[in-house]
Amino acid sequence: MDVDPLSVILVKSDSKGDRLLFRYPYEINKRQENGQLHRKKNPYALIVTEDLQGPPPQNYSTEKDCLANFADDILSNLFAVKQELCEAKFELKVNDVRFVGHPTMVPPCSRKGKAPNRPIVLINIVFALHATANHSVVKCYYELSKRFGVALKHEERRVGYVYQEMKAMIAAHDDYGRPEEGAEVRNPFEVILEQCSLARDLRKAYNDLKISGLVQLRVNRWIYLSFCLPQKVHQLHNRALMVEPEAIDKCLESIRPYHGILLLVETNQLLDSLVPDASPALIRLLKIYTPLKSLQTLSADADLTLTQVFNLSGHLVYWGKAIFIYPLCETNVYMTAPGAPVHCRSHLVEKFAEQFSGYSLIQVMSEFSLPISVRHKLSPLSSDPHLDVQIIIWLLQQRLIMQLHTYIYYMPTSKGLPQQETSSPEDAVTSSDETGGESNWGSQQSQDDCLSRLPPEERNALSSGGTEHIRLLVRLILLDYLQGEHHIEEIMYTENLRRSQLMQLLDKFREVLVTCEAQDPALALFYPQ
Repeated sequence: MDVDPLSVILVKSDSKGDRLLFRYPYEINKRQENGQLHRKKNPYALIVTEDLQGPPPQNYSTEKDCLANFADDILSNLFAVKQELCEAKFELKVNDVRFVGHPTMVPPCSRKGKAPNRPIVLINIVFALHATANHSVVKCYYELSKRFGVALKHEERRVGYVYQEMKAMIAAHDDYGRPEEGAEVRNPFEVILEQCSLARDLRKAYNDLKISGLVQLRVNRWIYLSFCLPQKVHQLHNRALMVEPEAIDKCLESIRPYHGILLLVETNQLLDSLVPDASPALIRLLKIYTPLKSLQTLSADADLTLTQVFNLSGHLVYWGKAIFIYPLCETNVYMTAPGAPVHCRSHLVEKFAEQFSGYSLIQVMSEFSLPISVRHKLSPLSSDPHLDVQIIIWLLQQRLIMQLHTYIYYMPTSKGLPQQETSSPEDAVTSSDETGGESNWGSQQSQDDCLSRLPPEERNALSSGGTEHIRLLVRLILLDYLQGEHHIEEIMYTENLRRSQLMQLLDKFREVLVTCEAQDPALALFYPQ
């Protein structure tokens, strides 16, 4: 799906009528147009008036991403809506082009308490998109048009900025739109770009959306306007990835304090790109950031609340500056991500060679053909273990490898758990409350007391373990942690357990506990599906 804009258009409507003031890009591919005009017609060609079996003909209005078939007067008539439709979403589909904007009423500037002598002006900044753009992309462009309208309304009220820009644009159209004989022939839009800062801001927004998906500018060198198109931003890191804003919100709901963040750019580079009035909390977070720390640890080290860290991390992810991961540690298991471009002609091969001189991306990726832990990846004979960690971080940033977590299934019989024994989360909480929490799982409980909580067919399978291990196993069973829906790291955090305790449990009851490795569903958003 193409998320790039086809054009940006500025239209005004007032008591003097409707007019298209500016559009970008304004150049049309004349070579192709002239070629079609001078093409010889075949006198023997068969003219088919109607084809009932073939697909209906399509009238493509985009010519190399330019709106070639829409004249200025047509666009001005389409976008100069009535006053009743102002301050609301404007969306119009014409053939294969979808137009999105937010018509804004701009009251005239009133200085020194005097009543303004100019009428109210309606302006509409419209973005032309492909008709196939989904609702999420359309919503983002509508938000950008709305932000432009708010900024222009403020500047008109402050210094009469919109009126001065409109006056200069109209003068350029009058002087160069229909030049007299002997006068200089110039495109009025070219003159407008030279004379009007608003036109240059619209051009910058269009180019930034096409290149990076990030718009950062100051309207009239005063109002700071920032915007992110997440669908475009995340595609820069992985061309096959399509991240919707709604998916990011859903991901944030699944993130837990034991997760961490991985910056996709250098920390110093990100700090330098921040605006002067950036959030001090964000600056503190970035200064103590490391992919080895969880969100909970970052919260404590930066002296921020966990809610603040979650919100700031969500902003970094939305703007394509970071992704959520599980913090790097020796027990993490990684393997090659499905669909990763690891062929010899991949653009990442050369990029990797520039970053890590003397290393081959293909050779490094071969080590992740099968799941491998960081502990086994780091060779004790390596002269620079820090470099090996940096390579893993780089591979994660490029989404070439992904982490696998261990999920545990409790299989007391050959047919698995009986259906009547599976309980809902509410039942699990009730069971935990009835047993008095973790304190009731102490030494006062005998092995028989623990086993009495399970069905008879499951007791024989667990009788070989020690009392302490049986208590822990029964506790995890009753809390529904052993149904393959919770990975080991989540169980460790939620139940305050050490990894060694769970490893001992898996070893003691390996006949009834089955493990599998899979990706954390909360982090699947950052990999192409």
